[in-house]
Amino acid sequence: MDERAPIVLTKIVVLLFLFPLCQLGSEFKIQSAAELSGYYPTSPLGTVNVSRLPNEEVEAFNKIVLSLELVPVFRMKETSCDEDQFLSSIFIGCTESDNNNERHINNITMESARLTGKIPEYVADLTYLEKLDLSNNKLSGSIPDELGDLSNLTILDLSQNRLTGNIPSSLGKLKNLRELSLFQNLLSGNIPASLGSLSSLTILRLWANILSGPIPAELGNLTQLRRLALDENGLTGKAPPELGKLSNLRHLGISSNNIIGELPKEYDNLRNLEIFAVCGNSLSGAIPRYIANWKNLSVLDLIGNDFKGELPQEIFNMSNLEILRVANLKNPGLAFPISANLTSIFTLILRDCNITGVIPSYISDWSSQSLKNLDLSFNDLSGGIPDGFKQASLYKLFLTGNMLNGTFPTWIYKTVEVLGDISYNNFTFPDELQMDLGYNNPKNATDLHQTKINIEPRNKTFDQEIMQKHCNREKPKYHSLFINAGAEEITIERNRYEADNSTSNFYVSPEYNWAYSCSGHFLRGFTNSSDFVAKQKCGVFFNAKDASLHSKARLCPQSLTYYGFCLHEGSYNVTLHFSEIIFSKDEDLSSPGRRVFDIYIQDKLELKDFNIKEDAKGADETLTKNFTVNVTNNLLKIKLLWNGKGSQYRNTYLHGPLISAISVTSNFKVGGKSKIWIMEMALASVALGLLLLVLMWRMGWIGDRELHVNRVMLRGQSYTLKQVKDATRNFSRKNEIGKGRYGIVYKAELPDDQIVAVKKLSPEFNKVIDQLATEVYALKKLENENVVELFDGFSKGDLHLLIYRIYGKRITPTSFIRTEFRSETGMANETDFGLAKIYDEVDPYSFIQTYGKQAYMAPEYWMRKAITEAVDVFSFGIVLLEIVSGQSNATSYENHESTFLLNTAFVEHRRKRLFALVDKNISISDDGMKQAIDILELAMKCVDQSPTLRPTMIEVASELEKISNVNTSQDESVPRLVVQFV
Repeated sequence: MDERAPIVLTKIVVLLFLFPLCQLGSEFKIQSAAELSGYYPTSPLGTVNVSRLPNEEVEAFNKIVLSLELVPVFRMKETSCDEDQFLSSIFIGCTESDNNNERHINNITMESARLTGKIPEYVADLTYLEKLDLSNNKLSGSIPDELGDLSNLTILDLSQNRLTGNIPSSLGKLKNLRELSLFQNLLSGNIPASLGSLSSLTILRLWANILSGPIPAELGNLTQLRRLALDENGLTGKAPPELGKLSNLRHLGISSNNIIGELPKEYDNLRNLEIFAVCGNSLSGAIPRYIANWKNLSVLDLIGNDFKGELPQEIFNMSNLEILRVANLKNPGLAFPISANLTSIFTLILRDCNITGVIPSYISDWSSQSLKNLDLSFNDLSGGIPDGFKQASLYKLFLTGNMLNGTFPTWIYKTVEVLGDISYNNFTFPDELQMDLGYNNPKNATDLHQTKINIEPRNKTFDQEIMQKHCNREKPKYHSLFINAGAEEITIERNRYEADNSTSNFYVSPEYNWAYSCSGHFLRGFTNSSDFVAKQKCGVFFNAKDASLHSKARLCPQSLTYYGFCLHEGSYNVTLHFSEIIFSKDEDLSSPGRRVFDIYIQDKLELKDFNIKEDAKGADETLTKNFTVNVTNNLLKIKLLWNGKGSQYRNTYLHGPLISAISVTSNFKVGGKSKIWIMEMALASVALGLLLLVLMWRMGWIGDRELHVNRVMLRGQSYTLKQVKDATRNFSRKNEIGKGRYGIVYKAELPDDQIVAVKKLSPEFNKVIDQLATEVYALKKLENENVVELFDGFSKGDLHLLIYRIYGKRITPTSFIRTEFRSETGMANETDFGLAKIYDEVDPYSFIQTYGKQAYMAPEYWMRKAITEAVDVFSFGIVLLEIVSGQSNATSYENHESTFLLNTAFVEHRRKRLFALVDKNISISDDGMKQAIDILELAMKCVDQSPTLRPTMIEVASELEKISNVNTSQDESVPRLVVQFV
């Protein structure tokens, strides 16, 4: 076929189409896009009438655009109304032409146009303006009073910006105004009573600002009003009875304010209501029965108030009701009605209403029809979950904190699609759902969907179960607790704040000394458990401590409970750390948000309606609350509870308790000595040690000259540093006789044949100067035949020396044949025993932390008891434990006793399982194991709490010789320790 054929056919078709149009002649009109929009007429001949905008309107509009900072800049012309003005984000409308062929701007719509400027007062020059929509931008500044001069205005929408200041009372002059939308700004001050003069108004939306004062009674004059939204402000006073005159009202929202008192009886007249939202206030009295007269009602939100009495049963027969939310209803007990007809219900929340009895089967029937979200948590419901829910398809199911029992229905995992919580009940669980305490993932769970329903803790006595399993009531372990809520582990002022950054609903610490439980769900928005750990959005804390403890926090939608286990009984100081790091940004309009919750400690209400920002005087400000509480039964319980008060509609929607850190310290004596005494002794030791160091240090630089000038005293004889250095053969490796903490020990033969041991500390010694001070102090104070005598010391620049007596034949070098550890010199070991921990009288094996390496010296040293040879026996016992176990006495700066080797040894000894301490990294025969256990038994005798019950060093040496000679083996893996004492 010829390639031109399709073109010819196309031309024929076009001509056939145009031919009948030509027959219409003068009757055919060419309509422009603007004409199709109805903004200006055309002539019968198909030509467009040229109309013009007044020059003053053109100039005013162009100045307005510059002030609003519209990008790209759009400039109006006198003929612009005759052109298409549909840009990507703005629309400019004009009136019809008048007799003078003039047109006027009557519509400025710049919704979501990324405006960042301010609203100028010369908007009032556009006197024909009927609609001004600048919503969803980033405009700042105030609303000009001059807007009240736009007498033709019918729609004013300035919502979702960052406008500040008061609402101009001049807006009350806009008699033609039908819609006023100023929501989601930062407007403050009172609602002008003049707004009650807007007789044509049908929509008034002021929610999510910072408005204060009472709701004006004059708003009751707005008889045409259909929607009134005043939620999320700081409004006070009572709900005005005058609002009962608004018979055309469809939506009444005053949620999340500070409204008090009872709901007025005049509201019975609001028979056309479809939405009634008063949640998050302090309304009191009974829930009115007249609510059931609102036949068209679809949303009834009463959560977060102080209502008392029953929930009127007539409400359960409101067939159009889609959302019913009630919580914290105070009453002696109520039951579900025998029958109900909420056939349209989508969300049903009846939380903490003291409902008794069983879950009615008709609720499960609703779940197969319209019900998608069900929350009956924290009531007194009993029985099981109705089988009717098997056929349901729920988004959320919350039955937390009831008394439900029977076998846990595994089909619930198929029923719930998004989120559920059935913890704190009395179900029995099948074997396939057995769980490890502290984890939110069932063992043997084959599908990830099983983890979407939280079932831990399974009952209300789980705390007792943990303590029974992991605590000894007669010898409780802990007298303090530090938790960095929502964040990683950190040490502040020598207190280790444990990590608390899990995102599960339930968590038990690895040491079983604390746990938390989080229940509830965020009512709005799209959130998940990752929101349980909150991070600071903006703002700066002014010191490192604040940043470490407050830049992150733990968040929980409703009920957050911390448990402290195994605590000594007595009085404690509980400090709770807070900072509002979520409702903090002007950019996302969350900064006006209010977080309000209650604080319970030991089940006692300590703070009601606690508001972090209000107490801290702003967002990102730190705040601590201190409480003195008594711990009984070794259990501390801290509960933060959100009852629905405060913000719910703010951006982020993350309501509920928020906490940054917890610190718990005892107010009683620890280990027989008060904490003040311990601090005084510690400070005195450091001070004396530092004083000794100062005396040891010599002024000036060390060089050949100073080696000849600076001298040390040994047994009454004076020696220069040069003589000491030469005596070690310039610290030759051939003179090395051992290694201690932070240095090497050398044998030194002085000119008069006097032999001493010189310990040369490494350059890193500067980091541990406090430890040297305490070591020098301890060894100088102790006069004991089993502790080496310190003669003198020197410290200058990078040269740090300690000079000891060497024992010669009194203690021969000990040797321990194994794969990893080698104890070269008895002298080196004994000089490195360090300082002892303070004993706890209840549990002698529970030590209090000191900074640096962990100690070996017996507890009686710091308890001011008689210092005898038994001190050395205790220290040597710990060395034996380290040798056989291959472990260090303490591997980190831990707060809690379970981290020390001596604790572990005590537990295993009590269980008669000392074999569990033997180093796992070496292979060992049966004879070798017997010898290792014998050594461990000897070590346990050495570390007995009572000095009088410890063996002497001679007896220890004798016992070690017996152990090494009995059941000897040629197997080199057998640990053998030969110690000879003269």
